[in-house]
Amino acid sequence: MNPNHSLQATKKSWLLVFSILVFSIGFYGFLAGIIERFGTRAANSDLAARPFFVAFAVIALIASLVWLRFRIDGKIGGEGRQKLLSPEQFQTDSIVALALAEACSTFGLALFFMGAPISDFAFFAFGTLFVDFAFILPRGIQFWATQK
Repeated sequence: MNPNHSLQATKKSWLLVFSILVFSIGFYGFLAGIIERFGTRAANSDLAARPFFVAFAVIALIASLVWLRFRIDGKIGGEGRQKLLSPEQFQTDSIVALALAEACSTFGLALFFMGAPISDFAFFAFGTLFVDFAFILPRGIQFWATQK
């Protein structure tokens, strides 16, 4: 098999997974908006669990950044650094970081279904999208640019 073809296939796979996970957050928001407007859900105005959901969401985002820091940073080449990750290793490690960040929006969606307003979900979704676009995507762009 042509190694360049395999590299391109891995890159396309990574971009597809990144896109799907970002799209899923938009889909969660769409679903929450439809339910907010037309559906019924729990009418729990107390939401004593809100602090726990917020804490778990923040922990998930921090875990995503820590994972990036220790598993990817400094290993993807560029700026005179040596490449220490194979495309498959980068793909796996960055998808773990994406999944950890995705957990934040999932906590927000669960909180929404427990009765929180859709604006609370949006806070969680924007946190996830911030980590995805400000930290994970730039590393992906950098990594794939170093692959020849």
